[in-house]
Amino acid sequence: NMFPQIIPSSELCHVFYIIENAGKKIICHQTLKSGKPLTPVAIDYIKYDPVYAPYSVANTSGRIFLLYTALTDEQETPGYKIYDKSTSKWSKLIPLTKPGQALYSPFISSCDDRVLITYVKKYEDATYIITRSLSNTDGSPLAEQETLRCTDPDIFPKLLMLPNENIIHWREDRQVKYVSFFNSAKNPSLRTLEFADRNPSLDFNVIANINQKLVQGWLVPGNFSNGLTLGFIQIPEPSGASRTPAPYLHETKSSSSYFALSDEYKVFERMQGKIADLEKKIRQLSDRISALEKNR
Repeated sequence: NMFPQIIPSSELCHVFYIIENAGKKIICHQTLKSGKPLTPVAIDYIKYDPVYAPYSVANTSGRIFLLYTALTDEQETPGYKIYDKSTSKWSKLIPLTKPGQALYSPFISSCDDRVLITYVKKYEDATYIITRSLSNTDGSPLAEQETLRCTDPDIFPKLLMLPNENIIHWREDRQVKYVSFFNSAKNPSLRTLEFADRNPSLDFNVIANINQKLVQGWLVPGNFSNGLTLGFIQIPEPSGASRTPAPYLHETKSSSSYFALSDEYKVFERMQGKIADLEKKIRQLSDRISALEKNR
């Protein structure tokens, strides 16, 4: 399985991962009760890119939102599905665009039961970061709202999830820009970190309280259980000479978090052996996958 993500809760842990079947990638959902994995569910065929996170999830008190790019008849459709915790059922795919239309760097996030989708749209004259809220009642997408115009056509925004806000940040030339739409949705305040060096090659530096082997590229930045410090550093010289990290973008210390908790990852590590024993059950998913194809 690939790209696991975990949403912990008091009763159930929700685990998402990708498996391969007949050369195609499938996003799966599995729950853990008292540390024991229950039967996995195949959600949909998914566009897979090993460089970028192929999906993202947002957790609220009653629902889980899964954002990904579905593959149907070789067409790509960016959209999301909603998991109802009371019925344990997934909705149909809710598309964000028409099939074949591209959205760049889409991801979904939540704060105080509000759900927000952020993505990039590229036009001939400009590139925009666009946010789109979801309805609190039925989870349907609302109209595109706050937008930020960017000078760099090749921006790739990322998300830093904190207990009380979510910060969207990206790099343009020698600057790192960041903004929180949740705290001031009507008038988001854009902030900038400036680097004196003209070398635009910047990278992320993360100091976290979990096993560094678990901090993978697709996972960073994230929210870690006892705090996270995120900084931006210049890529080391070819000679291997070390460089001093630039000023930190944000630092938080919190006893609670929603994503990438070390305890839950210990559970997930134990799951790896159990998942191997579930290979026979996973093969049985082929019948369900065939049913999915017929119902499309």
